[in-house]
Amino acid sequence: MKNNYKVTKEDLKKVFSSPIRIKGMSLKGGIIKVIEEMFGEKGLRVIEKESKILGLPFVSEKIQESEWYPAGIFIEIYYILQEKFNFKKKDFAELGEKVAKFSPAIRLLMKYLAIPEKIAKIAAPRLWRRFFDVGEAEVCEFKDSKVEGFLIVRIKDFKLHPLHFLYLGHFFLGMTKLVKKFKEATVKETKSPFRGDKYQEYLIKWKH
Repeated sequence: MKNNYKVTKEDLKKVFSSPIRIKGMSLKGGIIKVIEEMFGEKGLRVIEKESKILGLPFVSEKIQESEWYPAGIFIEIYYILQEKFNFKKKDFAELGEKVAKFSPAIRLLMKYLAIPEKIAKIAAPRLWRRFFDVGEAEVCEFKDSKVEGFLIVRIKDFKLHPLHFLYLGHFFLGMTKLVKKFKEATVKETKSPFRGDKYQEYLIKWKH
């Protein structure tokens, strides 16, 4: 059974009733910042207006980076991008990678972790704790050679929406690409709680 990445209004009700919270920095310094880069302030105002129509309003200027917010805001943004900006699966994948490149928190962390394996094994859990108050992320395997390499990322005790897992996979791929320039780098979802697995798992591979 494949993941259904489409967000519905029923999905919004479910995720906003979830206790999962996200740090304001993952919104303001991440997805909101990139959306503003892509569509300008006018695009951001459209998203805020639609959030009000949905009855789940948020105003980007009022979001504080150090405060916690309902994780449903992420899924609400996906829904509006899907319905009003015609976002498809590939667009959300690209969005995840762009957010990784723009995020000041990630760039700061990369500055202090010069070794690729160290970046992978320390950055994933540390960033997860900065962004979410539920679950954990870990790199459970890492191998690299002069020709190619791979790493496996697992997300445990966390379940929000299949589209968010797609986004997160490409967010991790974007992080990987920040380490160095690769000839090719890909990410694949190998396990998902939405397919009956105990955790979410990604296989990220690259060629030098």
